Amino acid sequence: VNTSDIITLYISAIKALRELDPSMVILEVACEPIRKYLRTREDTVRQIVAGLTGDAEGSGDLANELSKADPVTLENGQESDDDISEPGDWVPDPVDADPGKSSSKRRSSDIISLLVSIYGSKDLFINEYRTLLADRLLPQFNYSAEREIRNVELLKLRFGEAQMHYCEVMLKDMADSRRINANIRDEEEKLPEEERPPFSLVAVILSSEFWPPLKEEKLELPEQVKEAMEAYSKKYEKLKAMRTLNWKYHLGLVSLDVELADRTLSLSVSPVHAAIILHFQTK
Repeated sequence: VNTSDIITLYISAIKALRELDPSMVILEVACEPIRKYLRTREDTVRQIVAGLTGDAEGSGDLANELSKADPVTLENGQESDDDISEPGDWVPDPVDADPGKSSSKRRSSDIISLLVSIYGSKDLFINEYRTLLADRLLPQFNYSAEREIRNVELLKLRFGEAQMHYCEVMLKDMADSRRINANIRDEEEKLPEEERPPFSLVAVILSSEFWPPLKEEKLELPEQVKEAMEAYSKKYEKLKAMRTLNWKYHLGLVSLDVELADRTLSLSVSPVHAAIILHFQTK
């Protein structure tokens, strides 16, 4: 069975059992096997995160939960039963309740906290979201991240500012890259025709320690491409004193026109493919 289907079933169970038993004890007992099983699946966290951020199929439930106006903040601190406003309103837990959990804690947990608590740790969850965020931001080269900014803001309400700091830096990097590229392009346009670079280069500039590690590969790029990158680095150093760029040659996207005898093809390819195609330009 797909993990997403199990999660959907679990959410439906939470909703139904909560109606039948507001103390949530039945839920705790009945759903423990589902929780235990979900813990063993590799893609559970990714599926929950995808559901929360509206990416998975049929993820309406989770996305709605996330955008509720009054989220339950996910804290690990236990709250005691003495916090109930009126002592006369106190209702004892049924006999089969887990004595380790206070009844107020149990009643206050919403769907998202129940899902996150499958793992007992928010960090695992946040790390998975970081990876997912990187996967979403990097393949698109237009720097638009409005939807992701909304998700990060909603997750901040849940998990707290400190937990989401890395994700905020990632989003800031996208905005900074857009601005730096615009500045460099403006400068290039002021140059006389013969001094302009032979093709336009656009970079996504990442603060390395805040992003998940990128895969490493060695690639020797054609001279003209290297020169364009060096020229870009120099302009960047001028804008940001004391900082330089460390290029990942094998990552990115190259748009090129291949002129054949009878037709011209416009393609977007990886740097590896572009390097191979460019070798045929001289011979």
